[in-house]
Amino acid sequence: MLWVPFVLAAGMILQSLGYLALFIRLYQKGIFNKILEWFKYVGKIALSNYIFQSVFYLVVFYHCTNMFQLFGKISLAETYLIAFSFFLFQSFISYLWLKRKDQGSIEYWWKKMSHKQQSKIKASKKLYQGILSENSDLDKLFKIVKV
Repeated sequence: MLWVPFVLAAGMILQSLGYLALFIRLYQKGIFNKILEWFKYVGKIALSNYIFQSVFYLVVFYHCTNMFQLFGKISLAETYLIAFSFFLFQSFISYLWLKRKDQGSIEYWWKKMSHKQQSKIKASKKLYQGILSENSDLDKLFKIVKV
């Protein structure tokens, strides 16, 4: 029975490869591309959608917000209906948002903060290079340490 986990793992890998091959084959068809067009809007602002979705489901389902508290009170079909409806709503909002803006709001702030951090790193590198050009002894010391 030691072989069972290996067979299961191999089956999962083969199934994943089958799904991947099917997806690639369908993507090469023209009709499937039109279906996937709606996903590009959701994908461009994926971080904003993820955060918005997390907050939405926290408010709707869980007890920590004292709002709707639907966890365990609705059927599986109703849960899927809410999820699908919210995804359609998010897709539409993403489409409208990207008609006016280039990226999502959280993506904008993420990029802004990361570029701010990157500019601090560049400034410290310039300072380091300025110190090394002024002190040749210090430059030799750092070359010895790097080697």
